[in-house]
Amino acid sequence: MGQFLALSPGGSCDPRGLSPNNNSSPSGVETVTVEGKRPDPTKVTNSGQCKRTSSGQGMNTNSISLLGGFSWLNMSIQGSVGLAIDGQGHVAVIISRGGSAGTSVTTGASGIFGVNVSSSNARSVDALGGPFAEQSVGIGDGLAAAGNAFEGRDAQGNAIVGGGATLGVGVGARMGVGASDTTVIKLSGYGGC
Repeated sequence: MGQFLALSPGGSCDPRGLSPNNNSSPSGVETVTVEGKRPDPTKVTNSGQCKRTSSGQGMNTNSISLLGGFSWLNMSIQGSVGLAIDGQGHVAVIISRGGSAGTSVTTGASGIFGVNVSSSNARSVDALGGPFAEQSVGIGDGLAAAGNAFEGRDAQGNAIVGGGATLGVGVGARMGVGASDTTVIKLSGYGGC
């Protein structure tokens, strides 16, 4: 088993806040044991804390998801499940669900099912969790395409903005403004800094 240092929860370099040894020191640095994982020395300061990537360098997230949505009159519902990766190599499953009432315009019933590719300025996949305002537009009869934009804030209050495109099968045309909520399930890249 390898040991590495991670900041304690609250400023955690290891977002899972692992502390199986529960060896917190007064400085807030704790020893965490994860089999086979060691910190990247280029990402740890002399005091054992994680170095932060300078802004604009590796500070975005990208995702690919299966997305489905349906609209009728002025209401819509949609959901997606996929994978996201950030500039630090963290990978997570993202599950999003949302919709609107009274803020959609459709040509009768419309819907789309397809592959969505999105990008945002979120500093990590963790920042994709939570509520977002969302705008979308789509059209199709057989082959369908849609675009979306979203805005929200991460846990530190930083503005998160992003957008994407979906290509798939569908029917009708729609545009709408609504809200979504995203759950993040971390998969890899969290063994240290």
